[in-house]
Amino acid sequence: MAREEWAASLIEVTVSGLFTSHHVLQTEEGVVCKLTTPFSGPAVFRMADGRELTVRRANLWRGVYELQSGGVVLATTSTPRGLFRRDVAIRFNDVPTTLRPISFWSRAWQLDDEMGTPLLKVEPRGFFQRGAFITILNPVDADLLAFAYYLVNERWQQEAAAAAAA
Repeated sequence: MAREEWAASLIEVTVSGLFTSHHVLQTEEGVVCKLTTPFSGPAVFRMADGRELTVRRANLWRGVYELQSGGVVLATTSTPRGLFRRDVAIRFNDVPTTLRPISFWSRAWQLDDEMGTPLLKVEPRGFFQRGAFITILNPVDADLLAFAYYLVNERWQQEAAAAAAA
């Protein structure tokens, strides 16, 4: 099966659920992907073409995540070292990309390819609204887009938990 690339300009993500959250990624044409994140266990993407992808935390202490399809690892993450580094290095099908916050104070994130070309931007829907807007800046593989969204959402959850604990 040929790899699917998404080039729609905007994907809206709506979120529902409390202990198990359901994320629906949709364009004006319809739903392109659904993500289910249970309270414990791996997250599952159900892609529009019928495939299922799972995301699991491969290393609890280092924050390493894996994207898998049928037990085959498609992507892994690593976090650059440094006190103020928030970037996430993603190796997708042996091609490096970088997920980084747009600015120190912004909650928006951007995914860049290995040459530094921006592929997509993920921004929260609003202060009191769950979900996000994903702006596709250049054609991007559907699986990579889904994985990048999952990672940004995880970051937002971690930041919210840290703020609540402070």
